Parts: sequence; C-alpha cells; structure tokens
Amino acid sequence: MKKCEVCGNTVFRQETVDEFFRVGGEAILVEQVPAQVCARCGEATFSRETVEKVRKMVQEHSQPTRKVEVETFAFA
Repeated sequence: MKKCEVCGNTVFRQETVDEFFRVGGEAILVEQVPAQVCARCGEATFSRETVEKVRKMVQEHSQPTRKVEVETFAFA
C-alpha cells in the first residue's frame, strides 16, 4: 500500500499539478503534471513514467510554451 512520505496517510487522489524543478541552477516550471496527491497534506508524488517524461522534456531542450517571471526570496 502506498504511503505519503510526509504525513503517512494512505489516501491519494489523481490530479494535475504545476511543479518547479531545478535543472543546472535554473528553475523550470512544468504545468499540468499528472500526480498522486495526498488527501491529507497535499504532497504530490509522481510515477516513474512521469518523471522520465519530464526529464526527457528538459534534457532535450523542448520549446517552452511560455516564460514567466518569478519573485525569489532568500530565507537566510
């Protein structure tokens, strides 16, 4: 049985999420990524197939659909 790595819950729902990935020091936003989302805490997890597809998309330098500006803050 699948268990949430954050809260230990075992109930998930299938959703699409927007997720930031850091690749070579650059932040990349991938929208509408299929994920299993914990029903308790909202932690998103991805299948191996989905992770591989994102990896290929980034490594093959696919053309982005758009560019966005993101505000960035340093905690310390």
